[in-house]
Amino acid sequence: MFTFNVILQNRSTSDKDSIRNSPEKYGDQNYTVKKLKETDIPRVLKPTYQPLEGDTRNKYELLIDLKSKSVPNELRAPNINFEGMSKSVEEILQTEVGQSEKINELVNNGSLNKWGEDGLKYHEERTICAFCASDISQERLQALRQHFDEEFRKLNDRIVKGIAILESSKSKLNISIKLDEFYDVLHDDLRKKYDSLTELFKEQESSINSLIKLLEDKKQSLFNKISFQAPIDYTENIKNIFAEIELIRQKHINQTETLEKDKKMLKMHCV
Repeated sequence: MFTFNVILQNRSTSDKDSIRNSPEKYGDQNYTVKKLKETDIPRVLKPTYQPLEGDTRNKYELLIDLKSKSVPNELRAPNINFEGMSKSVEEILQTEVGQSEKINELVNNGSLNKWGEDGLKYHEERTICAFCASDISQERLQALRQHFDEEFRKLNDRIVKGIAILESSKSKLNISIKLDEFYDVLHDDLRKKYDSLTELFKEQESSINSLIKLLEDKKQSLFNKISFQAPIDYTENIKNIFAEIELIRQKHINQTETLEKDKKMLKMHCV
């Protein structure tokens, strides 16, 4: 026949399913008979204590079967200043190289102008054209140097750098959501947010490509202004989705806190 103290010992620490031996269920792997006697038994003897019964008990037992998960890392929206990049593109498009001392045939033909620019690089130290084998006069070389002057080179460099920045920004349009880090009940909402972000990333990339196309067109028209209409910026839409994902992460954190409370409640029920 078991004495009362033996019963307490078994329930608190000795039995296979005792409170101490079931920390995943009751949340206390250091539980002792002393805690049972001095803390939990007095608490359940209070008139305000409400025992878990029926559906309420089943609900708690189902919840505590879930394993507590650590807090997932916060997901942040990509750091892309689309508005700033768009304004820089507009400035470049509105910049034109002065036409004084320029070669008209090249000014009026972007493809021919590019051909002449490349040709000058290869013929700076030559006196005979590598293409047609004709003599190249010093006057012609000087005319080409004046045509492709510092102003021309600076604008061309701005375009090249601008395209590189835009291309690089596209690589930031991605997200990885590790569903296994979140509780199952949150997975459907996370999938929906992921799908929404994927579509927004596609739209934003399309807008960035539009800016790149404008700069590529400008390379063929350095001596003239190009009209500009800003593509749609999806930055705020993207930030809003990330804010909604953060709310889901907060639900995850609250769920963990709830699990810990439920384990304490179930432990009280088992006293």
